Amino acid sequence: MTGVMTAAGDLITPRALDKQRFMGSPGCTACGRPSRFCCDMCNSFTCCETDQKLIGDMDAKHTKAWTAHISSHARTLITIWNERAARFLRYGPSIQSHLTRDRIEAHQYQAVNVSSTNVDDLRALNDARLGTPYSDAYYRELTQPQVRWLTRLLYDHLSDREELCGAISCCLEPKDGRSSSSTLYINTLAVSSAVGRRGFGTRLVEEIFYSILPEARRRGHLIRDIRLHVRRNNTAALSFYQRHGFMLLEYLEDYYDDLVPPDAFYMIRTL
Repeated sequence: MTGVMTAAGDLITPRALDKQRFMGSPGCTACGRPSRFCCDMCNSFTCCETDQKLIGDMDAKHTKAWTAHISSHARTLITIWNERAARFLRYGPSIQSHLTRDRIEAHQYQAVNVSSTNVDDLRALNDARLGTPYSDAYYRELTQPQVRWLTRLLYDHLSDREELCGAISCCLEPKDGRSSSSTLYINTLAVSSAVGRRGFGTRLVEEIFYSILPEARRRGHLIRDIRLHVRRNNTAALSFYQRHGFMLLEYLEDYYDDLVPPDAFYMIRTL
């Protein structure tokens, strides 16, 4: 049995420690002070600095073991996930893509480049759906003439007022130090909650192939692959990108600074 040996010679198990930390305890009979380090299962558990250090050491060991477990699980998941993604690529997304595109175009949804007149719509959508605020400088950069073609917004033109249904924003990352060979990185992809699960996410991914990649070739960019990061616990997004031929490339610990959990999967689709 593992745990922490107190100054009084008593063994406190991790489960007991969790209990006394989150449920509280009547206090320490050794010093008479209430403390989160006092265990109601052991009346002689002291509040001295030695015991607190022992608990801290156990926490660090537990965290390291858990991280190793997650990393090992992630490697296994990457292998399984990529096998499934390969099956999707074998048959290709063409059937689903054409059906989705035809259905959405029949309702006169139109994709346009981001501009200074519609960038506020993009900001409102991202704030509502992604939960991570982006800076003013980020949105100003998106509207620059040389890169605005990398961000596509999908509007409903049949509504009383044009409503933004979804948007995808990408950027180019030079590959191997050559400006002509690049990776297309997906910064954000968001769909309005009003039209969720109706094929608009697929339609936005298609914008890469119908609009962004052709424009990249016209401008002399050679795109080798498409990449993005997805939070570890965002299973819906992971499944969505898998269905569109993306494979898990790497598991990154502490990738995000402001999200919990901070770990992410790095995904890729080779062209």
